[in-house]
Amino acid sequence: MRKMIAFMLALCLAVGIVPACAETASAPKTHTIEKKDVPLYVMEAGNPASAPLPLYFLDGVKDLPYVELGDLAKIVYGINADENTNQGYELTYKWDGPVASLVRENGFSMTVDFEKNIITFPDYEAFGQRTSDTLISRLNVSKFDENGQARLLQINKAESYQRNGEVLELDLNDYDIPTVWQDGLYLVPLQTLSDFLLSPSSVFILYNGENAFLTNADALSGDDGLTPLGELYYSVTPVGERSKELSEYGYSELCLVLDYMYGLKDSHDIQNTSRLFWQVGYDGLLRGTDARAADQALSEYVMYHLDDMHSGYLLNSWMTGKEDIDVEPSQTLIHRAVIRKRYQEASEQYNLAPYQEIGDTAYITLTEFRIKNATDDYYTKNFDELTPDTITTVIYAHQRINREDSPIRNVVLDLSNSGGGAVDAAAFILGWFLGDAELSFRNTMTGAIATTVFRADVNLDMVYDEKDTVSDKNLYCLISPVSFSCANMLPAAFKESDIVTLLGRTSGGGACIVGTLSTAWGSVIQISSPYQMSFTKNGSFYNSEQGVEPQVFIKDPAHFYEREGLTDFIHKIY
Repeated sequence: MRKMIAFMLALCLAVGIVPACAETASAPKTHTIEKKDVPLYVMEAGNPASAPLPLYFLDGVKDLPYVELGDLAKIVYGINADENTNQGYELTYKWDGPVASLVRENGFSMTVDFEKNIITFPDYEAFGQRTSDTLISRLNVSKFDENGQARLLQINKAESYQRNGEVLELDLNDYDIPTVWQDGLYLVPLQTLSDFLLSPSSVFILYNGENAFLTNADALSGDDGLTPLGELYYSVTPVGERSKELSEYGYSELCLVLDYMYGLKDSHDIQNTSRLFWQVGYDGLLRGTDARAADQALSEYVMYHLDDMHSGYLLNSWMTGKEDIDVEPSQTLIHRAVIRKRYQEASEQYNLAPYQEIGDTAYITLTEFRIKNATDDYYTKNFDELTPDTITTVIYAHQRINREDSPIRNVVLDLSNSGGGAVDAAAFILGWFLGDAELSFRNTMTGAIATTVFRADVNLDMVYDEKDTVSDKNLYCLISPVSFSCANMLPAAFKESDIVTLLGRTSGGGACIVGTLSTAWGSVIQISSPYQMSFTKNGSFYNSEQGVEPQVFIKDPAHFYEREGLTDFIHKIY
């Protein structure tokens, strides 16, 4: 995936995207503009892209980069123009006087009116929609072979449902964010375009004064610390101080993106992010020129005032340096840690394997949803041994459950120690359990809603049929307050299906997919994104932020994991 993105971007930056047709007119010059061609590193250290990224700096301010809309369009095109997942994708850059637009092959667009200082998406979701998907699917694992045949997940667009959202109009005047139309250039602050054009693809652009980085958080830092790309990002000397212009813009852009893209504003009673910053005393620090003080305030805000288990502070700005910001855990985190410890200690008393059989009952135990392999690997690899990869575990379990003379009548999915993970892996399980599965999303920013109907190719024969499911078995799912995010979404879908019986205690909530954002001064956070996982009932969409109640209550965590006793208990249920 990283190599494909790097290749496409190198090509696009070199030759450009589909050009437009209108003559360029220049407004009277009002700024001193300096152009700087910056090396662009794509997802990994080493050689940068073959063509640099042109950035523009106004009136001698060196730390607040602007980008020409057409140059950023090349990056958007490079990310999306992958025939493997987005067949037929096209993007055209058009300009006419003070108005410039990006237009998709499906007719949907983004327009920037540089005189009115307004960015408009007639349909934000349709503009970003992949050609093979429903309006909001978020299923990144689904790909195609050279013959256009779906792999792993096959989306049934005819049976899927979608409702388009409202027009999204970003009036930048409300946030004192400038755009510049001058000398034939259509300039927008780099961070603004990164937030609204790149973050839905789970990437962003950072600038450290020397280089630009098209990246995500995982490409910068992992379990073992900073990656080579992360080290390169912090290789410049921290300056400590931000310009006044960057401080003001960075604050305004942060307010803008959180106002629109934080998915739990309603449940957290946030009417206005700037107002909340003022109420909790962080507005001065976030507006000030001290980069470390701004990072400290941001980390505390995310920890204590968003405090939703999905939101978190990930990385400092290069201006601050890589020395850790010290923030004590919130009471929510402490409370959740105590609960998780109870269930972990209870499970550690038993020798639990990812796949285990007790008589006629198969147990699949998942602590997180992970996808490690490229899609094509699943069709060529050996499944004799389990790996931490969730899809591998499911395929292995399916083979064991359906082997010749198999005794299995009951299948139990244990999510009681799962904090969630990759939505694609959760969707694969949903298809495995239910056959024709549904995954619903609502965009809190636009009101768009969509239900994607799909099947999973669990037996890897590329025929999407009943042989790919265990829906003929007695199905159970074990949940607890630890079950969060995707491990909360699955039980919600299971319960609504009326096919799977939920055992245990109420799950832990977490309705929104994680979104990752950078700031204009270069720090990185994650939030509950506007993409809210939902389930449908009687044509209405509901989210499961408050958790899902089981149909069969189990009080003692130890009874979750003593498999012999639990198997006897399950026999009594039916």
